[in-house]
Amino acid sequence: MKIKALTATVIALLMTAAVAQAQKFGYTNVEYIVAFMPEAQTVQTQLTEYENQLTQQIQSKYQTLQQKVAEYEQTAATMIDAVRADKETEIQQLQASLQQFQAQAEGLMQQKQGQLLQPLYNKIQEAIDAVAEENGYTYIFNSSSLLYAPEGDEISDLVFKKLGIEPPTFEEGQAQPGAAPSTGGGQ
Repeated sequence: MKIKALTATVIALLMTAAVAQAQKFGYTNVEYIVAFMPEAQTVQTQLTEYENQLTQQIQSKYQTLQQKVAEYEQTAATMIDAVRADKETEIQQLQASLQQFQAQAEGLMQQKQGQLLQPLYNKIQEAIDAVAEENGYTYIFNSSSLLYAPEGDEISDLVFKKLGIEPPTFEEGQAQPGAAPSTGGGQ
């Protein structure tokens, strides 16, 4: 009975070791790759234009508010109470509207950024999938969440080549921006 249990344990350990050896891991940094894509400049230009449009709308609303406040301050002393109350309510509503639009503008910028970057992320994912399949990788991780990884498992250059982009070159000893650390953390 002990021999059967020992044999089963040895077989289980051997199978686990074989499965672990069959898995190949790699990593890249998606944001690093996006930064070097030719389309990234177009996306940045479009985001800047969109942000400028939102900023102009905010400035316009702010100028309208300032005008109403200035008019109110100049004529408040001569207004009857009912008109003064209406003007104060109008100013408060303009302030609330401006604050609401400013909050919406932040959300709109994030939404626009996601909308413009999604095609780039899709393109990168397709390249990562192809690199993984062609090179036998079981798992590819985004290095932004890795604390330790050997440099030999970094696949960014392969992804760049798959995208038709010349990988950036770095001088000896210069770390690639966005690459995972090559030494352990936890200090």
